[in-house]
Amino acid sequence: MSVPTGLRERKKRATRVALSRAALRLTLELGWDKVTVEGIAAEVDVSARTFFNYFSTKEEAVMADTEDQLDRFVAALTERPAGEPILDAIHHALMDTMEFGDDDAREWVAQFRLARREPSLLPYFMARVHEMERHLVSAIAARTGTDPEHDLYPALVATAAGGAIKAALRVWSDRRSPLPLADLVADALDQLGRGLPEPHRR
Repeated sequence: MSVPTGLRERKKRATRVALSRAALRLTLELGWDKVTVEGIAAEVDVSARTFFNYFSTKEEAVMADTEDQLDRFVAALTERPAGEPILDAIHHALMDTMEFGDDDAREWVAQFRLARREPSLLPYFMARVHEMERHLVSAIAARTGTDPEHDLYPALVATAAGGAIKAALRVWSDRRSPLPLADLVADALDQLGRGLPEPHRR
């Protein structure tokens, strides 16, 4: 009896997520240099050969686990009220679906810090950011009735919003702000929406 395609794909995706989370967890616990493909595979009780069915390197694995959150975010953005300004919709969708707790082990915050600390991880992190922006462009185009292949607007908004979020992550990661991460992301998107007014001089 054949396994339904939907179930098979869900199992494959679950294995991919488990491997990526194991890679990130081991990196945070042991340090990047001590993490091996064999160790990651053992954490999930699969073989190294199975690992390579999903990832070509441990760098790729440690930066991969954002797919479920990305899917939930895109779905939440699509469901926001039609008349809501686009940056407000992005903000609310983020708050509804992303983990913004100040726990350093939160996956995407940890990924951001690792990418800044380990030069070998940066290209994989940037590839993940590009993939997220590609999905965001499609969601913004669908929401605004624009063409993602020919109109500038969806790519411009996606790039600007992504930059605002990365700036908030950078400031929060360096502890240069007393605000919780969720508030800092909200502030970044709000300033962007107001046209980036110059701050008051200190």
